[in-house]
Amino acid sequence: MLEKTAKRPEASSVVRPRRKRPDLGATLAAILAHPLRCKILTIMDTRVVSPNELSAELNEALGNISYHVRNLLDLGVIELVDEKKRRGAREHFYRALERPWVSDEDFALLTSEERQGIAREVLQLLMADAGSSMEEGMLGARSDGYIVRIPGYVDETGWKELSPIFGQVAEAIFEVMANCAKRKAADPGISQFPFTAGLTYFETPRYGPARPPTD
Repeated sequence: MLEKTAKRPEASSVVRPRRKRPDLGATLAAILAHPLRCKILTIMDTRVVSPNELSAELNEALGNISYHVRNLLDLGVIELVDEKKRRGAREHFYRALERPWVSDEDFALLTSEERQGIAREVLQLLMADAGSSMEEGMLGARSDGYIVRIPGYVDETGWKELSPIFGQVAEAIFEVMANCAKRKAADPGISQFPFTAGLTYFETPRYGPARPPTD
């Protein structure tokens, strides 16, 4: 399972041809090229929004917002979902491409290309979240946060042992979030704040001779 997201608000359908996406490295580099672009993408992942609304919310010039929205649209990570006529002009509304919840069983039935497409979209948003957090001085600021990279070597048995471990962690995170929602419902005065958790493990290319594992 890769990602679970809240149901998005309904929006009228606007047909738009899907662009061919650039390679993942180029896409991530383009998203991270400007902090404002990261903020726009993370907001569009939570709701449908227009450049006008983003301009007011982020206190940025409309032309600057529109420029970054066009970039994200060209990268194929957001989509136009609605148009409304306001004050004699058309206002366009966008959202990040929606990713469905995919079970382990369904994920195994997908083609390699489909699985890579889902992984691409999750990673794009994860990197955008991290970029926004870093820009605001939040990434690594809390002593009780957690960030780690673990490169290593596994055999096929070890690889298969990793999946349930990550699945258990994901389910535990969802349980924590559900408990938070219950406490909020019981006491609306409880303060909450947004967070992002990223769980992934993946096979990497081998460059040069294998290093012996450390004890």
